[in-house]
Amino acid sequence: MHNSQKITFIVSCLFLLIFISKPIYSQRQADRMYFACHCGIDVNSGTPIVLHDGRTYLAFSGVGSICDSTGDFLFYTATDTVYTYQHTIMENGTDFPHSSGTQSSLIIPWPESQNLYFIFKTSNLGDGWGLCYSVVDISLNNGLGSVIEKNIQMDGTWDAADKITASLHKNKKDV
Repeated sequence: MHNSQKITFIVSCLFLLIFISKPIYSQRQADRMYFACHCGIDVNSGTPIVLHDGRTYLAFSGVGSICDSTGDFLFYTATDTVYTYQHTIMENGTDFPHSSGTQSSLIIPWPESQNLYFIFKTSNLGDGWGLCYSVVDISLNNGLGSVIEKNIQMDGTWDAADKITASLHKNKKDV
């Protein structure tokens, strides 16, 4: 192979890599997160931005937040309340189990749904709640969402720990 052929080959490969390959998209459901004392962080732009607009003033734990797959902020929980992206109380978004745990709230998308989300919450041991879930339909209430099922207890979870997590199933659709 001559030098001109090598250069042509390299340029052709670069062209294929740059202009023909599919773009890679990541799931951006955690681009905005809220913590205690009104604080949060937004990494949507690629540079972290500190937020001070949350309704998490009493929530030192039990905070969960979710964005859609493109990074648009949807809603969050703070202790026993669910808030919209506008920081107003979501329709039917009060009276959830309260916990002082370190990670007692978790929001995950309902597999294969654009509108439904699960909120999993644990509560203080011995208060009768254990692990429960609620369902939010974000398409309701003009896009602000509504809690459509609330505080559904999961069997055998009276002594649930206050640290919950989720992971994607190997089939890449279930959680």
